[in-house]
Amino acid sequence: MPAMVRSQIAAMDISQRTPIDLLAERRLAEQQVNAANPDMKDKLQQALNQHTGLYVQQAAERRVLRAIYSTNQLQEMLTWFWFNHFNVFQYKGNNSLLLADYEEHAIRPHVLGKFRDLLLATLTHPAMLIYLDNAQNSAGAVNENYAREIMELHTMGVDSGYTQADVENLARILTGVGVDLAGNGCLAGTSQLANVTASSSLFCFNPKRHDQHAKFFLGQNFPAGGNADEVVRAVDMLAQQPATAHFIAHQLALYFLDDNPPASVVDEMAHTFSKTDGDIAKTLNTLFHSAAFSSGQYLGSKYKDPVQYVLSSMRLLYGGEPIQDVRPVVNWINQLGEPLYTHLTPEGYGMRKQDSLSADQMAKRFEIARAMFWNAGTLYTNEQLAISLDATDKKQLQTVRNEARIAHPVDTFGIYDLIRPLLSSQTSQILRQTLTMDEWNSLLLSSPEFMYR
Repeated sequence: MPAMVRSQIAAMDISQRTPIDLLAERRLAEQQVNAANPDMKDKLQQALNQHTGLYVQQAAERRVLRAIYSTNQLQEMLTWFWFNHFNVFQYKGNNSLLLADYEEHAIRPHVLGKFRDLLLATLTHPAMLIYLDNAQNSAGAVNENYAREIMELHTMGVDSGYTQADVENLARILTGVGVDLAGNGCLAGTSQLANVTASSSLFCFNPKRHDQHAKFFLGQNFPAGGNADEVVRAVDMLAQQPATAHFIAHQLALYFLDDNPPASVVDEMAHTFSKTDGDIAKTLNTLFHSAAFSSGQYLGSKYKDPVQYVLSSMRLLYGGEPIQDVRPVVNWINQLGEPLYTHLTPEGYGMRKQDSLSADQMAKRFEIARAMFWNAGTLYTNEQLAISLDATDKKQLQTVRNEARIAHPVDTFGIYDLIRPLLSSQTSQILRQTLTMDEWNSLLLSSPEFMYR
């Protein structure tokens, strides 16, 4: 990754401050809001909300910068895939302050590792526990929400043989698995969980809230008196289920290969997953070396979702010198209906063509394709300078952006030479009939060939 991008990311607050710091800052600010006189309270609350939103914006900008400029594109594609698989919602509780850490420490380190480690890292992160209500799950007041989603969406999948009793017993196993947002820690006797995530000081296993009665889960007995050990045991069992192997294999094939991946490929991947204890890299290796993948039979069959469309466009147009203001890119993704951290429900965004193809979507993609070509000046103006000038001297800001645009022209002809072998004769003919470079550029990024991967 270019040094400039690394510097941009390193300068972000989310790279320099821990969730504990951010939460403490918010508590202090909330105290000031509560103590303010009525005339100031609304203004202070609005300022607090805007300030909190900056951390989510930084997380989105970091995601975008890495996706455009990282040399390890597989890791970036998988970071998006696994975050979507283990989706959390930014507006639940304090998750706006926890999202960046969740992606950085619960998701990213495990995208090519063992699935069991990824599952356990998400299970012990406060963002997930808050989002799916396990922070409130306790003996005598069992909340089944997280247990149900773990089995249905994260591991075994729908109609895979588990029962409602399994959901109920997993929920009981997960009682006491919660959070301590003050960062005081409550991990005594939980060595198997204490070092799972970099935010373990916010994770809390409270034995007093844990149901210590006997349980029966997925055909196995859990004796009375269990504590955190049975949480780890349940995670291991879920990761080792044949249904989990098949479900995860299918989801990966759906993401990388086709909306209807061949059953034979999924079966081969599931076999690899099972025999390697859920090794994600080896499971993907089976996919990438399959005849279906390597023959090119499915090349160009996957419709790009909004995130993939915007990011692939940016890599094509501005993959050289790093952009300096990432906000427009984040906004383009938002405009296409797939904002990075605001999918409300836990299943995440759909990965099939039908989930993002519509007349309205195509019209917006055409508009954004045009904006991408003509916003080089905005993209190559320093973000902090742009924010400052936008508040003080909009005329000077426009001058700076015009100069930046002249200094960073889009290499239209180079792009055409790169993509020309992929274009159909019909698309090439349509491009030749365009009257302006603006129209030509927009049509190129709106062509059927560029909409698929």
